[in-house]
Amino acid sequence: MIAFLKGEVVGHGLDYIYLEVAGVGYKLLTVDWSPAVTPQTTWWVSEIIREDKFDLYGFLTIEGKNLFELLLSVSGVGPKSALKVLSTGTTDRILGQIAQGNVDYFNSVSGIGKKTAQKIILELKGSLGSLAGGLSGGVDQEVHEALTSLGYNYDQITRIWSEVAGETLEAKVKSALRLLSKR
Repeated sequence: MIAFLKGEVVGHGLDYIYLEVAGVGYKLLTVDWSPAVTPQTTWWVSEIIREDKFDLYGFLTIEGKNLFELLLSVSGVGPKSALKVLSTGTTDRILGQIAQGNVDYFNSVSGIGKKTAQKIILELKGSLGSLAGGLSGGVDQEVHEALTSLGYNYDQITRIWSEVAGETLEAKVKSALRLLSKR
């Protein structure tokens, strides 16, 4: 199983890149490529192997990969639909739409009907904790929400989460803000 690849993007299309890794070329289906991607980039990979196909899907963040795989667990959502959902915004934004139960957001994605949009929300709402940096809910979830409302994104919060100290909401927020201000 391929977990990630680090290499140079040597070509691209609308929804894929060609990545050269140690002289071997890989085609990664993705929504993350842009001209701003640095030449030597790590791509988190999700493999989908079928009888007639072997596709690699590439993501710049582990959270993007995890959300993609979670979307695939929903009945009626295939790899192309999951990529279309991911193309609608950041991981934080999509998780927020799930948390808010915004059926219209997912229904607006090409290829996703109202029933599938409802399934996405229903089936994934309970999985948000696993994507939110391993937060167990309660105070941890409140700290995450407070930091997000202050403008910090998911990636910034997860980088410092293991160092956050304190038992109360106030103590954890103060600790997190100190750590975030240092970076």
